Amino acid sequence: TSSSSSSSRNMTSLQTWATENGVRFALSNFEAQGQEEDWGVTLKEDTEAQQVIMRVPKTLVWNSQMLVEQELPKSFLQPGLDFLAQKGYGNQLAEFVLFIKLLMEHEKQQESLWYPWIQSLPTQFDTGVCMSSEERECLPPFASALCNYELGRLECFRYALEAISREDHDDGTLLIPLLQNVIGNDHLTQWAFNVIFTRCWKYAPDEHNGDANDDQIDFDRSDIVPLGDMFNHQEPGNVVVQDLSSQEYVDFVLTENTQASSPLHLSYGMTNPYRFLIIFGFVYQEMPEIFCQVLYSDPSPELLNLGCDDRSKMVYRTQDGAIANTVWDSVLYSLLAQVPDTQSQFYQACIEDPNRKDEIHRKYRLEVCLTLRNHVIRTLNELDEFSEKTNMYLQQQQQQPQKEDNDTHHSRLPMIRNHIDFLQSTFQKVKERLDGMAKDEKDLRMKNMSSQS
Repeated sequence: TSSSSSSSRNMTSLQTWATENGVRFALSNFEAQGQEEDWGVTLKEDTEAQQVIMRVPKTLVWNSQMLVEQELPKSFLQPGLDFLAQKGYGNQLAEFVLFIKLLMEHEKQQESLWYPWIQSLPTQFDTGVCMSSEERECLPPFASALCNYELGRLECFRYALEAISREDHDDGTLLIPLLQNVIGNDHLTQWAFNVIFTRCWKYAPDEHNGDANDDQIDFDRSDIVPLGDMFNHQEPGNVVVQDLSSQEYVDFVLTENTQASSPLHLSYGMTNPYRFLIIFGFVYQEMPEIFCQVLYSDPSPELLNLGCDDRSKMVYRTQDGAIANTVWDSVLYSLLAQVPDTQSQFYQACIEDPNRKDEIHRKYRLEVCLTLRNHVIRTLNELDEFSEKTNMYLQQQQQQPQKEDNDTHHSRLPMIRNHIDFLQSTFQKVKERLDGMAKDEKDLRMKNMSSQS
């Protein structure tokens, strides 16, 4: 059965294949459990922190740079890489190499070393590129923008694939037929795209590059580690990846004492819930913080130094709506543009004088509260509109016979509604916090005015 079909994942032979190819399950404490498309990793017995729970031979790992050096010649890939760079996707070259590798191995079927692993991969996804037009209509702006970006990236990957297949390669004669078989198969290329971007991890430039050679392409490195790709997300995770501890293996190591049958997780990072929704196809409502959605179109160097463009710092706490210091600092600095001398003093205080910084914050606390509150109210009103639209489609769907085709059944609408509900809940907590702070500041100013009169 093709991995890109709608059939269930074939997990039966995966562990046998892994063992035969040198994957080590230390202390026999690794197992995959799940139903239908939903699988994860758990422990079979109590295990202490720092234990290696799984070792995957690097001969099974797809390393984009190693693939270029040893298997996919630069001259073969170049037309596709050039096309992506021209279209603004020059930072996606490593993932494109993995995309090509997966399509080729998929077409080899049983002749591929990775055939059992490919058969175990998800056959269906709920990512942004799989959403119907009605589902995309229900996405709030940040999720919608990312969804459009992903659709554009997928389309460019398809055109880059065609660019490679059209070329007459002296060193790629055995590779071209494999790619020509998938040209125009949108279902297969969408599946491969989803596999790569939900299961690979990226290294920073020049990290683990080793000694470069003439055939190496200057781009970031991305890896896919078969079986290691089965860990689901949690923040914080209880498993970390170590690939420098051994020349032969990628190790997966417990970070805490863990009881038998406990699920094992890697942290996917990110404080943007719409990235989980669009790129990975799920809603993670246990996020401790989310991006505040305050944007600056042309921030000054000073504003950038304060962290206004760092979405891991420009956050609201989901539990109680607490507002990060970076948000307070950025909003106040932008408001003080009307009084440049004070703005300059505030910036210097942020760098070297915490007491002076707090003093200026106290003076302008009400103005910052009201500015943030207006932004939060606009966000909530916007979310209300998308919530109503989602509920409308869900009601229409309930009145129609259920169909197997996701494009007509819109099966991702409940997930999108959960995403919107999560955002609404957090922003409502922020609003309530700002309401209280604004009231307290107004009362304090009225009291001060009365005492001075």
